[in-house]
Amino acid sequence: MAAQDDARDTVQDQVDVLPQLGDVNEGTDIQQLRAAIDQLARSVQDFQQTQQQMQQTLQQMLQTEQQMLQTEQHMQQMLQQMQEIQQPMLQSMVTLTERMQGVEVRLGGVDGRLERMHLEMRRNRTRAINFQAALSNQERIYSLPDANGAWPSNFPGTYAAVCALSHGECDALLAAYELPPVEGEPLHGKVKRLSSFITVGS
Repeated sequence: MAAQDDARDTVQDQVDVLPQLGDVNEGTDIQQLRAAIDQLARSVQDFQQTQQQMQQTLQQMLQTEQQMLQTEQHMQQMLQQMQEIQQPMLQSMVTLTERMQGVEVRLGGVDGRLERMHLEMRRNRTRAINFQAALSNQERIYSLPDANGAWPSNFPGTYAAVCALSHGECDALLAAYELPPVEGEPLHGKVKRLSSFITVGS
C-alpha cells in the first residue's frame, strides 16, 4: 500500500505542474510541455506496474493462506487417524498386560509345585536311608528338611531319642513338617505319626 500511495502522489504532482490547456499561449515552451506529458505517462505506467505487483503479491498471499489451510486440514486428518490407530493399540497393550500377569501367576504356581516336588525328593532320599537303617537295626537316623527346606535343629539322632521326645518337642517337629495337630492326642500317638513321617520304627 505504501508503494501504491507513493506512485499515486507522483502522478498527482505531475498533473499539478501541467498548465491548463486554456492557458497555453504562444510563449509556452512546447518542449517543456512534451517533457511533462512524458513524465506523466511514465508515472502512470509506474503506478500501474506497482498496482499490478500489489495484486500479484495479494494473490500469492491468498494462495499461501489456502495452502496453510489445506496443510492444517491434512494434519487434523492425520491426527484423527493416529488416534484411531492408537485406541486399538492401547487395548491390545492392556490385553497383553493382562495375559502376561496371568502367565506370571501360572508360572508362580508352577514354581511352587516344582519347589514342593524338589522338597519331597530330598525327603524321600532321607526316608530311604532311615528305612535301610531300621532294617539293619542301626540306631542312627537322619532328619528330613522342614517345610522351608531347612534342617530342624532339635531333630533326634536316633530312634530311641525319637521315642523319648516330650510333648513340646514332638509338637515342634510336627509343626516344622506341617503335620496338623490332633486335639487330645497322647504322646505316643504323636511319636508314632512323626516316626511314620520320617520312616523309622514300626
